[in-house]
Formats: sequence, structure tokens, C-alpha cells
Amino acid sequence: MSNEDNSEYIVPILWRQMIGLIVLGAIVFAMYHAKGLFFFLIGAATFIDTWQSGIYKKRNINSLLNMSPIGWTFVVSGLFIIGFPMYLINRNKLKTKENDNIFFYAVIILGALLMYSTLQHGLFLLHKPGHI
Repeated sequence: MSNEDNSEYIVPILWRQMIGLIVLGAIVFAMYHAKGLFFFLIGAATFIDTWQSGIYKKRNINSLLNMSPIGWTFVVSGLFIIGFPMYLINRNKLKTKENDNIFFYAVIILGALLMYSTLQHGLFLLHKPGHI
């Protein structure tokens, strides 16, 4: 795939996006070890869903939501507490292609598990003696 000058969207080149996904995996595993697997899986599911749904960066538009598939992958994985709900709320407005939504459901399920785990861990730390 290449970028056409007259297209409204900037369709990313897949191999460059895949390199970004591999870099994300390396960063997540280095930071979180085995727990990073869930962050990587939600990132991979987000990447596939955005790619299949046609969520690409639009030309000449500056917006927080105007990202390529790998951009959404990094936001959902790296800034999970903010990125996950932001993606869920805005996905249907951003998509340009119809698909079977199986990876969107995977994003929802993995995100719910991660959100539950994150909240449980946060509540545990709040009740731990000596923590403020």
C-alpha cells in the first residue's frame, strides 16, 4: 500500500506499522515482564481492529483522535486508563470500513480484564498499611 496524494486518508504502509507493533511488544515485556502480555495482546487486538475498520490518519486534520493504527495501539496499551475508554467511545465515529468486529470484541474483553486488574491492584495498594 502506498499513500496517494488525492486520498483523504493517509493509508499507512503495513510493514512499518508491524515494526511499531514489535517495538511495542519489546517495550511492554521489558517493563512488565509476564504481566506485559495482556498489554501487548490488547495492543495487538487494537491494531488489527483499527486496520480492519479503516481507522487511518486523515490529511490536514489536527486532532487528538486523528491517529494511524499503530498510534491507537500505543495509546490504548501505553496510556491504558485514558486510551482504552477513548478508543471505545470514538471507534464507531472513526471507522471507514465495515468488518465482523471480532477484534473489537477482543479489545473490549481484554480491556475489561485489564481495567478490573488495574482497579483491584489500586484498591489493594490503598488499603495496604503504610501507603497513603
